[in-house]
Amino acid sequence: MKQFVEIELETITRLPGFFNLLKDIGREHLPATPQRDLNRLIDQTQNALERYSDWLIVDVLPDCREPYAIGEDRYKKLLHVRGMDVSRATSPPSRNPRSTRSRSARRRSRRPSSGKRRSRTSAT
Repeated sequence: MKQFVEIELETITRLPGFFNLLKDIGREHLPATPQRDLNRLIDQTQNALERYSDWLIVDVLPDCREPYAIGEDRYKKLLHVRGMDVSRATSPPSRNPRSTRSRSARRRSRRPSSGKRRSRTSAT
């Protein structure tokens, strides 16, 4: 899905700042040899991430579809994998109609039907 690839690319662009922070901390707290090893590993990781980013942009992103729906069979499989009861699942859940009602409407529906309003002050 295109949105996932775009999120991945955005995440990759933020990683160099994190790696630079690690290099700064290593420079302050590590002896020379471990610091060089850390810097070498960070450089290798950044190069690998750059190649990965290029692959996403050139090979993956152009073929991504915008809409994404898993369908009923995959939805049931997802529920099964997550340990949920698949036998009762026929389609993805719909929005709960009760949740769309306002809080005041729910309170009004619970009021007594006698027509009298309750007083908020208590008798002394």
